Amino acid sequence: MKNERKNNKKIGDSGEYFVAGELSRRNYTVALTTSGTEYFDLLTVSPVSKKKCAIQVKTTEKSTWLLNKKNEDLKEEDLYYVFVNLNKLELPSYYVVPSKIVADIIRNSHKEWLKQPNKKGEVHNDNPARTLKRTDIEKYSNNWNLLK
Repeated sequence: MKNERKNNKKIGDSGEYFVAGELSRRNYTVALTTSGTEYFDLLTVSPVSKKKCAIQVKTTEKSTWLLNKKNEDLKEEDLYYVFVNLNKLELPSYYVVPSKIVADIIRNSHKEWLKQPNKKGEVHNDNPARTLKRTDIEKYSNNWNLLK
């Protein structure tokens, strides 16, 4: 379990650095927060509009991202998620999504999940875990313009 947590931390850290690098490459001013900042991982300033944004980075090596019930309540106008898929040793894929959209997607998909029977044919027990699928956010692929 300890090695799994360590690996998850490395995956999360690498996603944050990839996003910071991508934003810097696009001439944004980027600041990484300290580890453990609750609602965002990066702060950015657009080189064009000077718009300031907070960014929550979620990183996976799969096609789904794990979130939490608290993410359903994060609907700030200047808060965005960047979902990173590390794609093994290929270049990462990025999905830039407004927090309100993420909140709506995970709330609705969780409601649908609760309606479906589990593997034993029983009702799912409610829990704080939320899952976001890549298919739910495909249209936000490389949508960096949202941050301008």
